[in-house]
Amino acid sequence: MLFLPFLISLVAAAAPVDTSTELGEPSTELESGAVTERPSTPAPSEVAYWISETRILVLRAPDEEADRRGQIAPNEPFEVLGMTEGEDCDPPGWAKVRGDGYACLAGATETDQVPRMLPTLIDFTHPSSQESDSYKETGTYQRNPDPPLKPASPFVYARRYKEKKARAYKNAEAYVAGEASLYRLGGTKSFIATQETEKGTVLVRRNGHVVPVDDVRVVPLSRLPSRDLVKDPVPEGMMPAWSIRGKGTRVRAAPDEDAEVIATLDYHSTLLIRDEPVDEDGRWWEIPDGGGPGKPGYVQDHSGIRHWVPRAAPAFVENDEVWLDVDLGQQVLAIRRGPAVEYLTIVSTGTVNNSTPQGIFQIRDKTIYANMASAPGAEKPYFVGNVPWIIHFWPRYAIHGAFWHWGFGWRRSHGCVNMTLHDVREVFERIAPVSYPGWKTVYATEEDPGSVLRIRRGQSEIKDRRRWR
Repeated sequence: MLFLPFLISLVAAAAPVDTSTELGEPSTELESGAVTERPSTPAPSEVAYWISETRILVLRAPDEEADRRGQIAPNEPFEVLGMTEGEDCDPPGWAKVRGDGYACLAGATETDQVPRMLPTLIDFTHPSSQESDSYKETGTYQRNPDPPLKPASPFVYARRYKEKKARAYKNAEAYVAGEASLYRLGGTKSFIATQETEKGTVLVRRNGHVVPVDDVRVVPLSRLPSRDLVKDPVPEGMMPAWSIRGKGTRVRAAPDEDAEVIATLDYHSTLLIRDEPVDEDGRWWEIPDGGGPGKPGYVQDHSGIRHWVPRAAPAFVENDEVWLDVDLGQQVLAIRRGPAVEYLTIVSTGTVNNSTPQGIFQIRDKTIYANMASAPGAEKPYFVGNVPWIIHFWPRYAIHGAFWHWGFGWRRSHGCVNMTLHDVREVFERIAPVSYPGWKTVYATEEDPGSVLRIRRGQSEIKDRRRWR
């Protein structure tokens, strides 16, 4: 397997509802990726834009003691729907904002800048996980692929590595002028931008310091292909699967470990298998034409592939409701709409000693990025800066992007659900609670509850842990 030297995610807890279903037919009435916005106060005909150098809390009432509804990022414009009466706020006072929220505008000013959805993605190509070995050897990778890749990350992640000096300079001008570096980076760092100079590309830190891109090792990211079943439906009788063996998944001529190897599947390649196993134990699956036209091949799902495990939606889920379904046994996450399965991908959940809790949950909050750390006194403490697209479903447990490994399909985390950056962004944008332009964080409320998340192991019994039922 190919992994970065450190494999970290989040904490742990534990615990274990219903029966089966087949792969749902994708909805054709609603466009893939769409999420219905929850009811909110209609915007007046003229919406004002405001901005603040510090973060602004969005509260559920014009009172600093009220519960939080969200957080607006510093130096990001946001929409104000009108002023209102309230307590404990210096002039200009309290404002009504999106999401049925209220914000104290003390220290904020009006602006002509139009609010934007966050985060802003950087137009920069990380090496793929498949390029990792060659990148280590040569120090180069394909930075301008054809066709170009869509921006996938709000940060450039890079680290000091072996002979890479990782020298940081005061700014791009100081680097070009040949001034002495200020220090050398340690560990993996996140950069907020790139800048082109006469001496090549530099990566920009939040404090304005820059590091030449050739002076660090850019972290390889997984380009694991997910499956959008609305855009790319699966033929009847078939099921999506992924190869998960680092050195290649062996396809055999018969459902037997001693059978002839007739093909090898690249790591994280996608395939279609029959939707029923061919053996009594339910471990071997047929790939039609897996050994060539008219010649079936067979793979097993213990260490060779991962695949979707069908199960009926909980009875309370509405037919047009977007929700998430995670199977721990196969490390697969589904975005579902009612009974239908619309999007599938593989993930990494908690290890044996740091298991991911099972149950039916509701999303509690979403934040575009944050630092993550182990609990105080942890036996193996860790800290990861600027983890992107964090979706909490239980105290200290979240779905989030993972840039430090590409072992998706295997248990790798401290209890959270790790996803590739492009997959977690897809999830983040589709589920509730709905976020708004300029907001860094949004919290679910009883009036705007978070989407349902079911975490299960096949058909095992699980508890209903929803906050609002």
